[in-house]
Amino acid sequence: MNKENQENPPEKALMGFLECWKKRNFKKMVQFVQITWKSDHIERRNDPKEVLKNLYGNKKLIYFEIKNRKKIQEVFVDIEAIIKYKLPGGIFTRKIIARIICENGPYEANKYGIWGVNPIGTLREY
Repeated sequence: MNKENQENPPEKALMGFLECWKKRNFKKMVQFVQITWKSDHIERRNDPKEVLKNLYGNKKLIYFEIKNRKKIQEVFVDIEAIIKYKLPGGIFTRKIIARIICENGPYEANKYGIWGVNPIGTLREY
């Protein structure tokens, strides 16, 4: 692992992503997503910030705790987190498993790249 990657571990990417969700800062949340996901939305002329707001805006995240980490490959890590969020119907506590991917660019997985959260995986709840 190079120095840059040590300063940007997968947990840091997930922590930043969840902190931004909790603060409802969808613009900053984009900084913590997977490069490929962000690039795909930009190519389709979708504002990634607005996409994240549509995906996560209805849930008000009030608590999260990062738990277990499972290395899938050198460039793919799954991290389990417990989240608690509020909806008009109540407060819910769920487990999510975030896939964090290390990339140099869109569709360029590389162990010396930047870790980013694949947002779609975090929508699945257990």
